[in-house]
Formats: sequence, structure tokens, C-alpha cells
Amino acid sequence: MTETYFSAQTTKLEYKEGSSWEQLKAVTSIPEIGGSPDEISTDSLDNEKYHTSINGLMPVVRFDIPFNLINPTLAESNIAKVHEMQEAGTEYEFRITYASGITVEFKSKVKYSYDARNVNELEKFTMHLSAVEEPTITLPSASL
Repeated sequence: MTETYFSAQTTKLEYKEGSSWEQLKAVTSIPEIGGSPDEISTDSLDNEKYHTSINGLMPVVRFDIPFNLINPTLAESNIAKVHEMQEAGTEYEFRITYASGITVEFKSKVKYSYDARNVNELEKFTMHLSAVEEPTITLPSASL
């Protein structure tokens, strides 16, 4: 039986290390990709009641991805890897894979911020990515 709906639980964020993809663990959410396109006005003196427009460009794809912090002294630490990526100052390839099999691939430099916390909460940080070109969205092949 084919699934009709998918839980976001198994969504993963990966970066390319050489020729293989490595997962960044403890992501807590993935932001919207794309958003509403800008509107380009087509108003003229012929308009009598409503403004008219056509779709323009989409806003820049910016990803602010929150993480639960994994102990920086451990080999699998997410904050240590993200810090290393920021310090390198180079572009990395990223891939988001959803439970449905849909993937989004893009390149970005890495920045991060350490999040404010309250009593009885996990330490968290946010990785900030801004795609340097349009992301590639791939849908899984339909099975007949």
C-alpha cells in the first residue's frame, strides 16, 4: 500500500563532504522554501475597481534552520561541524530530503547564531543559509 500522507519526522538535512552526503543531526524544523512571488502591478487608467498584477520573482531563498545542540566535544557534534563550515568561509552543497522522497538541493555559505535559552530548555543554535542560486527541487518518480 502506498502512503498518502507523510510525517515530517524523517526529514533530514545533509551537506556534501567529498562525493558523499553527511547528515547534520538534531534539526528541529525546516523553513518554507520559496514563498509568495513578488507582484508586478499592471494597473492602468482602465482599471475601475481593482488593482491588477502578474507574478514576478520569488524572494531569495533563505534558510534559518534551528538545531538542538549536540555536545561540542563529541565527534558527531552538529555545532562543531557548523562552526567549522562557517570558519572555512566557502560554499557548501546542501540537500534537504523529506519523508515523501522530495529533495531540495542548493549551495550556500554558512553562518550560525547561538540562541538565547531559558530555564529547563535544551541549548540550541540556528544555522543561517542563503542559496547562491535557485534551489533544485526533485520529486520522486511516480510508480504506475
